[in-house]
Amino acid sequence: MSARNLSPRQRQQVAAATVIVATYYGMARFGLGLSAPRVLEDGVVTTSQIAVASSISFATYVIACFLSGAMLRHDRWRLSLLTAMTCAVLGCAGTATATTAAVFLGSIGVGGAAAGFASGAIAYRLARDIPAPQEQRSQAIANAGTGTGVAIATALIALPGGWRTMFLAAAVLALVATATMLRATPRIRVDEQDVVAPETPGPRRDLAIPVLLTILMGAGSSVFWTYGRTLVEDSADLTETASLLFWAMIGAAGIIGSISGDLSARAGSRLSWCLCSALLAASILFLPQAEGVATAAALGATFGAIYVILCGLTIELARQSWPHAVGAGTAILFATIAVGQVVGTAIASATVDDLGMPTLFRVGALISGLGAVVVWALRPPREASAPVDEGARGLRPGSIESAFHTTADKP
Repeated sequence: MSARNLSPRQRQQVAAATVIVATYYGMARFGLGLSAPRVLEDGVVTTSQIAVASSISFATYVIACFLSGAMLRHDRWRLSLLTAMTCAVLGCAGTATATTAAVFLGSIGVGGAAAGFASGAIAYRLARDIPAPQEQRSQAIANAGTGTGVAIATALIALPGGWRTMFLAAAVLALVATATMLRATPRIRVDEQDVVAPETPGPRRDLAIPVLLTILMGAGSSVFWTYGRTLVEDSADLTETASLLFWAMIGAAGIIGSISGDLSARAGSRLSWCLCSALLAASILFLPQAEGVATAAALGATFGAIYVILCGLTIELARQSWPHAVGAGTAILFATIAVGQVVGTAIASATVDDLGMPTLFRVGALISGLGAVVVWALRPPREASAPVDEGARGLRPGSIESAFHTTADKP
């Protein structure tokens, strides 16, 4: 997407949306895994409580996604975004000042809800304000903010104050980014042709396969987000600085996630999801065997890039399944990613002491890899030699089949 194709206000919207995602996801939500080793050293929580905190964060995220979806169906995207900002500020400030496990767990839970309220609202707004030729790529760029946030969090945690400084900075950024997004989006449209009808969700069954895939993705990846840095410090014997580099690579590579729109357009959503699920599984599987910072960093980079690309593809699945309710569809699918993460972290918290982290990572890889199996098993209807539109093939826009059947997808 060339900046020349967008107005100054639209560019400001995309930039603000990217910073919001960076703050609410990369810092407020995934900052827990980054800060876990130092939080444990400070004695604020125990190892099993870290997994409990992660589960709480994922659970509040799920609830927030569904509440946000309800708001978006009534065009109340501002309320959803303001609620996200409130959760981010209170949650991150509370985490930064926590001295007891109860306060830490509660604050992590409040902060986790912020991303749930924000993701659908951002997708909803960009779908309406960005011209169609640039909208898909703009969504991918904003979504890639997760990687930027992880990289920023890694830099901040190296400063005096460590993880507390990082969470405090997230609270400040939440205020600034959300205010910028709201200011860049006028309340009253001047051009009547820009006025759009409220979102109209399609049948729930049209989201069935995307929901299954996002649950598998969430459950498989949860162990990496929760215990990734702790694992490499133990199994790969990395120093604190080296493990910070490992986490920084997750964030830096996550910025590559901005290509998800182009990837889906060129390779098709079916092939893209299949390959990315396999690569995500590989990065999780081999992390316990990593030796040295170079191998760990390479696996971290693979995980970060692929995870963010899959999140971008999730938005595209929402668009294909519910073309008239991109915001609500995105909120639901992002919620089901977190449903999988809730399940994954709940199992991890209950079994980490008995099974050990390496076993948990192998299970996570298996679950992630199932996504590739499911997609590959969905053989789309065989196309005729000449191009035929969806209606002629009997594929209703938004149907389960069309969710994985674009012009780039071939049987």
